[in-house]
Amino acid sequence: MVQQVISNTNLTPLIQIIAWFMFSAVMIGVLLRATSKSFITRRLGRDDALIFSAIPFALGQTVAILMSAHHGLGKPVASLSFSQIANVQKTQYTAQLLYVISICLAKLSVVVTIAYITPNPKDQRILRVTGMIISLWAFTAFLVSAFQCHVPHAWDFHSEHCINRTAFWNFFEIINIVTDFVLMLFPGAIVFRIQARLIRKLKVMFFFALRIAPVAAIIIKLVYWNRWTSHRRTADETLSIWTVILLMQIVQGLEIVATCCLNLPPFLLSLQSGFMHGDDLRRRGQAVTDSYGYSISGDTGGDGSRSQRHTGAGGKRAQRVPRIPPIPHITSNGHKVSIKGGKDATNSDAESQDSRRQIIKQTRTFAVDHV
Repeated sequence: MVQQVISNTNLTPLIQIIAWFMFSAVMIGVLLRATSKSFITRRLGRDDALIFSAIPFALGQTVAILMSAHHGLGKPVASLSFSQIANVQKTQYTAQLLYVISICLAKLSVVVTIAYITPNPKDQRILRVTGMIISLWAFTAFLVSAFQCHVPHAWDFHSEHCINRTAFWNFFEIINIVTDFVLMLFPGAIVFRIQARLIRKLKVMFFFALRIAPVAAIIIKLVYWNRWTSHRRTADETLSIWTVILLMQIVQGLEIVATCCLNLPPFLLSLQSGFMHGDDLRRRGQAVTDSYGYSISGDTGGDGSRSQRHTGAGGKRAQRVPRIPPIPHITSNGHKVSIKGGKDATNSDAESQDSRRQIIKQTRTFAVDHV
């Protein structure tokens, strides 16, 4: 096997190294996510199914870029044959299609993750709309990218029968940036209206803010893409575009890794504290079991008693607050004092709880009858 040396006229080895590195990072992120969910929550959810579905497309996109490098990407076009140039274009065309799908699945996984941590109906509606917009954006981009040039040679970017590819990919990546900002800022709005310690809010927000990394990579990609298209007529087709193709691989990897970081142990443990989902549902007196294995139930029995049960992955805890029967007491002056739990205490004040320190607090008022 002939060893290749990286040079100004042979960047193929560099492309292959970075492509393998990014896909390895993706696989490590996915394995850490699966391991964390298995040990902490002991179950997987729809968000996991979506991100796992993105892996085959990410792998296909990586293979397409490696094949493009094998056929001559990163080398001067003058040193390649016509068949090699055609194969470079075909593999780039395939990589773009798979890129769109994997990015869409990663974003939808984040949408589902956010939906798990907020029971607010308004938030749920916003997330459903966001998910539909992302799906429509990706579906439209996939169709346009699939037919960006005249069929049956849709991969022939040199054809005069192509759409304005510069405008299309600029539009695609701008929406990509906007949706990433939405997936960063909207969880912040949810977290900061919850009554919890600031350090816990910042811990959760840190993991959502990691999406700034793919945003930065997208901006750099746009800069190189527009620079290349503005000098396309004089630029070397296969030697100068390697940066854009490689940045596409980097963006894909960072999108998936940032999504997987939402299921690392610090993030999951913050959610397991129940400071968002559980606290709100306890106030509503509802029961829930979400994909994080966190079950909260609150019910008021016919005898006026109220029970709270917290079931986590590691065990069960139960606390029952019974109805307080009347307690007669005779004072020194012969008066009888009867103490009993009031109706408002059962229906209203017992609802006052705070999960700030991961314990259940209950406040009960009493009515005092002086006879």
